[in-house]
Amino acid sequence: MKISTMRTLDCLAGIPMCAAASLFTNKKAPEIGQLLQKEKIKILIIHLSEMGAAVPAQPAIAELRRRLPQAELYFLSFPIAQALFQTLKNAPADHCLTIDPTTPVSLAGSALKSLQVLRSAGIDCVLDFEGYSRVSAILGALICPKGIRVGMHPYQLPHLYRGSTLTHKVLYTPHRHISHFYWTLVSALFADPDNEPFPQIPPSDFDPEKPIPYEFSYRPDPEDEACIERKLALLNLNACQDLVIVNPNSSDMLPLRKWPLERYAQVIAYLRAYNPKTAFIVTGTANERAGFMALASKLPDCQICDFTGQTTLPQLLALYRRCRLLITNDSGPAHLAPIVGLPSVVLYGPETPKLFAPLGDRTKIIYENWLCSPCVCPANGKNSLCKTGGCLKAVSVEKVVAAAIEQMNKYPGPKSI
Repeated sequence: MKISTMRTLDCLAGIPMCAAASLFTNKKAPEIGQLLQKEKIKILIIHLSEMGAAVPAQPAIAELRRRLPQAELYFLSFPIAQALFQTLKNAPADHCLTIDPTTPVSLAGSALKSLQVLRSAGIDCVLDFEGYSRVSAILGALICPKGIRVGMHPYQLPHLYRGSTLTHKVLYTPHRHISHFYWTLVSALFADPDNEPFPQIPPSDFDPEKPIPYEFSYRPDPEDEACIERKLALLNLNACQDLVIVNPNSSDMLPLRKWPLERYAQVIAYLRAYNPKTAFIVTGTANERAGFMALASKLPDCQICDFTGQTTLPQLLALYRRCRLLITNDSGPAHLAPIVGLPSVVLYGPETPKLFAPLGDRTKIIYENWLCSPCVCPANGKNSLCKTGGCLKAVSVEKVVAAAIEQMNKYPGPKSI
């Protein structure tokens, strides 16, 4: 289903459904102390966004586990995000439920099926990581009508109406990195119920404009690494070549995040001339293979390998671990790279790295910081009015090449396959 269709449904059907859901939900949550007395607390995290957005949520999920070690976590997401939750072992496979957004029929059918499973599970608390989405608000109300429901409330933004579907109404601030927002949702669960909006807490030791420090413990499975070895061998990549991943794609949610393809071709040509032993790999989903074909046609004398649609998520992370560098638009791969410590160069335009920079310290960000940027945010459903994408087009090839060389010199990384 197109993202524009999803936005329309969220508005036209979501508003009356939020109003209806508000009629049978509790307005005041049970005290957290009541939950702490339970041997097991069942908490559902709703996260329907892109897979990349689930990575900055990891510090908050870790904090939730630290504060509630007896909690049994469930996740409700689109299939692509579910793959990440399972890969990072955030919850058992049977606790990761999916909603299929392919068509309105599949969305409704899969939502009803997940609703039935989660109602039967007896969820005590819902953490809504979905910003101002009405779909997630409705699902939270239906799944946990008498429990605790934490999420973002519009307050002075009436056009983002979500009804009275939340018991803990968190005020969103656009001045903190998104990882801090997820952390705030967890903190709100333990907040004084009389201190609305939640949570009113003193500043932490974390820099609000930088991601919360977090160290991933993920290691690729040997079988996934072996699979990648075989794929690379079939492409005749030898042991003396450096591998650089190029991701010229972004999700349909925001096409403005795409840097022009011809500039990626120029970057590849420069880097190939700088180091003839460099080979390039293009990744993406199966329906993004056209981007690889167009890029390869511009560089007939350069070794560019197609990995679009050819890996599972764990295999993709195994590939990342074998490479020297990732060059990408502001998209999912930028957030996946820190999971395995892959250095990256990330190009920002309509969104700001102050809010959405990847976790970790191996990211080189290129951002021209135009006065009109960022032009997308939770308040407008990430639906920019811009038609030109001038802020991203202002990023020069020379600047990207210099950043790539700087990153490869700073982080030598694996040089062989």
